[in-house]
Amino acid sequence: MSESRFGSLPRHDVVWIDPQASVAALLAAPAEHAYRLARWWIGLGHPMVVSRQSPRCDDVTRLAVGLALPLALDRRRYALEIDPRAISRRRPPALLSSVATSPGSPWGAALCALSVAAKRIDIEYRVFGSAGWQFWTGLGYLTPGSDLDLLWRPSSEAQLARGVELLDAWEREHGIRADGEILFGDEAVCWREWIQRERSPRVLAKSRRGVSLRSRRDLTDCLARSAAAAPQTVSQFATCA
Repeated sequence: MSESRFGSLPRHDVVWIDPQASVAALLAAPAEHAYRLARWWIGLGHPMVVSRQSPRCDDVTRLAVGLALPLALDRRRYALEIDPRAISRRRPPALLSSVATSPGSPWGAALCALSVAAKRIDIEYRVFGSAGWQFWTGLGYLTPGSDLDLLWRPSSEAQLARGVELLDAWEREHGIRADGEILFGDEAVCWREWIQRERSPRVLAKSRRGVSLRSRRDLTDCLARSAAAAPQTVSQFATCA
């Protein structure tokens, strides 16, 4: 049995399925309606997003993904399992700078301001959630009350602190709720969880396979180990195939 050429894909990665393999690729769906809808979605050339993996997902024959429909289709969400060998391409979450300048973004000026400020402190925010779906599909997902979901991997404790301070200040200035996750190695912590439980020594961390309570100290130590091991010229996110 051949392995997927993409290996173990992290949560929030965006994947496109080969339309010619759409029938075989959809291994499991919660209902026949969801199965038909996913085949239709693939045929339109729209992507899916890698989600948390169940115990039966092995990265070789099964990969858990999510599909979120636009506002016009009631924003329904579906959990599916696909054959990763049918993936034709994949991308990490969209760069904030790309989303900020994309057509139809209702927050263009505010996102550009955040992107410029992040660049000054060498932070690379990436976008997932509704804003990410809108960017990748060109369909309408955002409402005036939508959150902006951001993902970033700090290179140090100092940069982590600066990134959190920037989001807090930007949110207050522009009136847009910023949500999302901070990456520590292969685990992620909601940035609000990180700042709201400063007195707690442990926080809830998400991984590809589940969630667990993790020591803050262990997570920040992970930043130091990653910085020591990685070349300075390499992006925070893997390059795309």
